[in-house]
Amino acid sequence: MKRPAPLRVARHLLFQRELKSLPCRSAGRRSPAAAGRGRTNRRLNILVEIGHPAHVHFFKNPINIWRKNGHKVVIVTRDKEFTHLLLDEMGVEYKALSKQRTGFLGMLSELLVRWIKIFLIIRKEKIDLAISISGISTSLPARLAGITAITDTDTEDAALTNSIAFRFSDIVVTPSTFLKKNKYKNIRTYESFHELAYLHPNWFKPSRESLKLFDIKKGDKYFFIRLVKWKALHDISESGIKEKDLKKLILFLKQKHYKVFLSSERALSSFFDKFLIKSNLSKIFDLMAFSYGYIGESPTMSVEAALMGKPSVLINSRVSHLGNMIELQEKYHLLYNFESFSGANKFIRNDLLTQKVSDNSSEARKRLLKEKIDISQWIADFSVNFCNEKIKR
Repeated sequence: MKRPAPLRVARHLLFQRELKSLPCRSAGRRSPAAAGRGRTNRRLNILVEIGHPAHVHFFKNPINIWRKNGHKVVIVTRDKEFTHLLLDEMGVEYKALSKQRTGFLGMLSELLVRWIKIFLIIRKEKIDLAISISGISTSLPARLAGITAITDTDTEDAALTNSIAFRFSDIVVTPSTFLKKNKYKNIRTYESFHELAYLHPNWFKPSRESLKLFDIKKGDKYFFIRLVKWKALHDISESGIKEKDLKKLILFLKQKHYKVFLSSERALSSFFDKFLIKSNLSKIFDLMAFSYGYIGESPTMSVEAALMGKPSVLINSRVSHLGNMIELQEKYHLLYNFESFSGANKFIRNDLLTQKVSDNSSEARKRLLKEKIDISQWIADFSVNFCNEKIKR
């Protein structure tokens, strides 16, 4: 019986992994769009894969830099959480490839679909460079198409994803805090954090005008709280804040005269409805920038708050596996890491609301910004230069 076309292509892709005729460092094919260009600063066709809301922010400035410099950028997405809502609010065009699925078989079938669609887009759009965070969706199709694949990651404990993406990427770029940077030969580190791609002062100037969208008045004090869904592969068997503890936390903050703004990937009981943020998601950073601080399960948002100089509490059993979290706590004292709510609760009640903690966060941020680079400009320049060098070879 003849296989449906998508299954035939998927089977072809999987078998092609074992072919030795596609070396990682080879120049690969040159797209017709590249023909006739100058020997240096070649204008490229770049595919950017966005699989998470944080990736929207990470890539928005490099995308603008690339386009300003004459490169063509094609954006492909995974419909996860509010990724598309953010892109729509920003007026960014994109090609939606898949909707997030759960369970091992669901995620595997989704990945196969993404591999096929990205491979076909690479061919159709004559892509020269594919770049993404995690690299799981882009590295294999890029290798099979003979183009450059760059993966940027800061997630050490995404073992399965990394084992696939790192193998097929030409180069993997990571923060210097990456705990497993010496395990792989194709890693290049930089002195920065992902979140500085959009929160570095070169790119981000918070606006108090945005606070009107959240009905925040002058003198209001408030906290931002974030919950995750715990459905990613690296979240299996991990934990954070239970609903009963979340309720206690909110009641405590309200008792201390703080407003609470809540963002949650997972469904919650009706008690929390009045605290949930349901719109103006592209203004979240303005909201965070003028808050007293952050409490939550999301490593990404805990780093974002810390880089804005806000007291930031991360409650997540993964914290000991993540180099960024360790450095932000031990070197800069910008982040307070706890593996459980019971451990964090005492700190929140006794220390978090003190002036000492607030002043320390502000000063530590100034020191950090002197020691870290603007990663948006770096990744935009590095990726183009790396791809051009590979094409020359």
